[in-house]
Amino acid sequence: MEGRFIQTGTLTTRQSGSQPKRLSSLLLYRVVKGRTRWSVEGKSLLLREGDVLVLFPGQVFSGVESSESALLQIEWIEVRLCKGSKRLTGSALARALKCDPEDARVIVKSLQAFDHPVLRSNELLSRSFHQLATGAEDSPEVYRRISVLQLLAGLSWTSPPECGSGMSTRSEAESDVALFLSELESRCEEVWTLESMAAGADLKRSRFGALCRKLTGESPAVYLNRLRIRRSRRLLRDTELSVTDIAFDCGFSSSQYFAKTFRRFQGHEPTHYRRLAQDMSHGRGVQYLKGDSARNAAYATVGIGPGDFEVSGELMLDRLGDTAASLEFGEDRFGFDGREGCFFLEGGTFGEAQFFDRSAEVIHEGVVFPFSLKRSGKMLSMKVNGHPVFSIRDDPKREIGRVGLRPLRNGIRVQRFEINGTPADLHVLTT
Repeated sequence: MEGRFIQTGTLTTRQSGSQPKRLSSLLLYRVVKGRTRWSVEGKSLLLREGDVLVLFPGQVFSGVESSESALLQIEWIEVRLCKGSKRLTGSALARALKCDPEDARVIVKSLQAFDHPVLRSNELLSRSFHQLATGAEDSPEVYRRISVLQLLAGLSWTSPPECGSGMSTRSEAESDVALFLSELESRCEEVWTLESMAAGADLKRSRFGALCRKLTGESPAVYLNRLRIRRSRRLLRDTELSVTDIAFDCGFSSSQYFAKTFRRFQGHEPTHYRRLAQDMSHGRGVQYLKGDSARNAAYATVGIGPGDFEVSGELMLDRLGDTAASLEFGEDRFGFDGREGCFFLEGGTFGEAQFFDRSAEVIHEGVVFPFSLKRSGKMLSMKVNGHPVFSIRDDPKREIGRVGLRPLRNGIRVQRFEINGTPADLHVLTT
């Protein structure tokens, strides 16, 4: 639903989030269910249920990773600034919401004073956010403006998660842990235990573990493995070292444990990551995509705007039973669910999963099949292997955005991938 300056909505997905983009609006995201790790200005931030992320115009925002065990449910509110306003000021907010400039100035100043963009909403703010995101469709624009202003005022007096005041300050112990963690990356290949890490910060085990979770959102063991995987990605991309040598160089006790940990963080094996990185370094798109989690995906470098479009190609799936795979388009996905044995459609536009024809009657594992997703006028339709799967109404003015493929515990071989008849290379983020 849309007013002149305000848009609101909800999103239900297992996608990792958007690719890096510079914002032109004030954006608020509230995590309703699940947990996610997003990036603002290159800094990774953990959001849990109830957290609100406040994003300002000019900031670079991207999704990093989300929960694999449950759907991520998000409510969002966007405040578009007047033409010519490139950053959030009191006067820019006042023009957008048609409110008192002094009130807007105080709210903007308070929000920008936070050291941390992730805020913890209380019950009242959560209820207000939910009503705006889900129940404002038939409300007059003046109601939305007033409601957004009240919500921003409430958020400007709240606190970052686990902090006691709006201005986040660190205790001496937190500073010691933060310093140790900043030095840990250059020493992550060393043999570490919880006891030795706690001793490095001159703290007891339980205290160190609690502060590590507070600062990073992860236990010391998980954070250490994340640092080791980060180093291993660089070695896989930039050296000819064997996977076994890289495992030991990064502090893993065996290549088997390294591969298991790498799959948990990246969604596929180290050897597959190396192939993807090599393909991208040589300017080739992804030809084979494999994943053991919901995190792994590859996207075309060009997106789709409003109006008619067609995404088509030829794919082959490694397996059908007890797996899944999907075509991602904007906030939605179409794919097959091996557990249900059906095709499905779900996402921010189409809501919870809708199931269609039995997939085993249309596709077979190890066999190439054509597909076509097409929007013509107000109808969106899908064909798989020449079989019409669905045809539903869609908004022709809706901008689709990025498109790509996601293997959910599966492997996808890409024989052909086109957008509006033009070949489109698929790429994954390898940083």
